[in-house]
Amino acid sequence: MIKRILLAFLGSAAVCTIFFYLHGLVLSAYEAGLPFSLLKSYTFHFVFFVIAVLIIEVVFLLNPAQLGFSYLVVVFCKLGAVVVVFKEALFDQESLAMAAKLSLIVPLLLFIVPEAIYCAKMLKKVDENVTESK
Repeated sequence: MIKRILLAFLGSAAVCTIFFYLHGLVLSAYEAGLPFSLLKSYTFHFVFFVIAVLIIEVVFLLNPAQLGFSYLVVVFCKLGAVVVVFKEALFDQESLAMAAKLSLIVPLLLFIVPEAIYCAKMLKKVDENVTESK
């Protein structure tokens, strides 16, 4: 379990770092300014990824049958937290530039995909355990 969590964290941190710098290079190449900090966005999503993985692991240990529902709750909480944390950038301006919209969506998708893959692997383990017990 610890090895699985550490691999998820290290892999996610590596991908996060690479995409953060690539994202920054693309923004500076197009000279696009953002109404929020790109570092804050990537840090927020990484921290929420860590929380999501820990929640998935805890639910897997306590009640594996509810793993899918708990992941669904985590995703909705994450979307709500994005709105709360980045409300100034989302609601204070009349319209966001395309670069700003993409700069909010790219990190979100970048971390939701590994969360979903992690949860799917855990669900597969639950399914294997159910199949073995029959």
